[in-house]
Amino acid sequence: AIEGNVKARENASEELRQDEDVKEAALSSERAALLAAVKLDGYALRSACKRLRADREIILAAVRQNGKVLVFAPEELRNDREVVMAAVKQNGKALVFAHADLKADKEVVLEAVAQGGHVALWHAA
Repeated sequence: AIEGNVKARENASEELRQDEDVKEAALSSERAALLAAVKLDGYALRSACKRLRADREIILAAVRQNGKVLVFAPEELRNDREVVMAAVKQNGKALVFAHADLKADKEVVLEAVAQGGHVALWHAA
């Protein structure tokens, strides 16, 4: 669906491609498609544009499906406690992608160890 939106925009006239309402509608459509996709496969996030990778709701949905996709999140979301907790609850090894401050958070580390075993401790600070 995301690729379809890109191709549709490419086929539109230059005037339509530059129209702010059209751009916003396309982004909204792309966002909805990406949100649905990451709920099924968190790795769908890797093909998202930078703006959508910074969308907290999309990142949360993606890491709940596959914690390791935290790697695709921008730094500010890798320092978001709720996002990181969701990631390590799904896969403790996702701790490796968390911001250093959260790697030192006892509760986050305990959750990571509970889900990823002692291997998660290698990534704790």
